[in-house]
Amino acid sequence: MAQKGLNGVTMRALAARLSIKGASLYHHFPNKQVLIDHMAEALLQGAWEDRDPSWPWTELMRRGARLSRQMMLSRRDGARLVASAYPTESAGRETLPLMIEPLRRAGFSEMGAIRALMACARYTAGWTIEEQQFIAQGRGFPSELSDAGFEFGLDAMIRGLDLKLADGAREPFRPIATTTSPAARCAPPRDASRSRARRRSPCCIDTAAGSGRG
Repeated sequence: MAQKGLNGVTMRALAARLSIKGASLYHHFPNKQVLIDHMAEALLQGAWEDRDPSWPWTELMRRGARLSRQMMLSRRDGARLVASAYPTESAGRETLPLMIEPLRRAGFSEMGAIRALMACARYTAGWTIEEQQFIAQGRGFPSELSDAGFEFGLDAMIRGLDLKLADGAREPFRPIATTTSPAARCAPPRDASRSRARRRSPCCIDTAAGSGRG
């Protein structure tokens, strides 16, 4: 991807680069979409790690968005990669509930927490896609202006979510029932990786890390 961009990532090209037969690669990744899903997850690994439970939800979201943007900017077409990905099964079943819990404790409903994360993820991915497009065209803004613009939008979004919470969106916190909750239902079925017709999950946060396709 660093050499040819996201469009140049193909199963055949990867197999040739690894000096293996295509059948060996398909054993691990049944199709290109599954490969993309795991590439995005690897790229964003760590964006929501090292969280301090004592931090307010607003700080957790800011940190997640900033780190996700940095990680996407670190790779050619990184934001397009993330926006093209579905959450993997492990992300949907394990990482996403951990991201939702701080918002639930603050008073968001479970679906409200999911929507807040989706909004933040899509803002982050959209901003970074456009940022990388301008960079590729040699028309990028100075980094300090781009950083300031991103922070302005991120602050506006989080302040808006905080206002919605204050306007009566609060509800008592109840631990997520991972087998029946909307968060659990965001995880693709076990055989989804082999189906070209699977539905796009509404909860990809950057592959459960901060920027996403929905």
